[in-house]
Amino acid sequence: MFVRKLAHKLAGKVEVWLFRSGEVARFDGIILADLRNVRNRTPHFVEIVVGALHLLKSVDLRRFERVRRRLTWIVYCELAGRCAEYRHRPRACVIDLPEPSFPDDRKYSVGSCACTLIHEATHGELSARGIPYSPELRSRIERLCVREEQRFLTRLGRTDPDLAARLYHEFDASNWSRSWAVTPLERFLADVNLAIKPSKRI
Repeated sequence: MFVRKLAHKLAGKVEVWLFRSGEVARFDGIILADLRNVRNRTPHFVEIVVGALHLLKSVDLRRFERVRRRLTWIVYCELAGRCAEYRHRPRACVIDLPEPSFPDDRKYSVGSCACTLIHEATHGELSARGIPYSPELRSRIERLCVREEQRFLTRLGRTDPDLAARLYHEFDASNWSRSWAVTPLERFLADVNLAIKPSKRI
């Protein structure tokens, strides 16, 4: 048990060191980091995330404060089979937000990113309260995270009903079934494979 705790602590420190090496911007104390090679970075990640944080702050201050409280880092990193995840030790939302390969609907991308940040910050809130992401609770946890997105969209609907309607979705547990079937070791190996192979994305 002691060795495992020590390994987790060391891994957490290494992760934060990596995040610091990729810092590209800050917004109200939240640090944005891009883990891509410097030559492969584009303004897209920072523009979309900063736009999402501005949107949250102007539309839903309560949920923006949760994001600010629970997310020290928002980190661009390619992920295997998922678009974002919360990492407890560094208090980070790791998000896969590649440059679009076609003309992008920026307003939709910003709104979608705002929903993702709310979702992952809610994971952070539950984790901070000692609620484990266990097989018994994970469906209820994801339902709650989606519900928090919906509450934000209700507020957004007062000023931009079209965008809120486009972003709205109901909870569907099957969206997570593939992720739940992957073991932690399989996920780790997939992430390592992504990290060491040359990226084909700009």
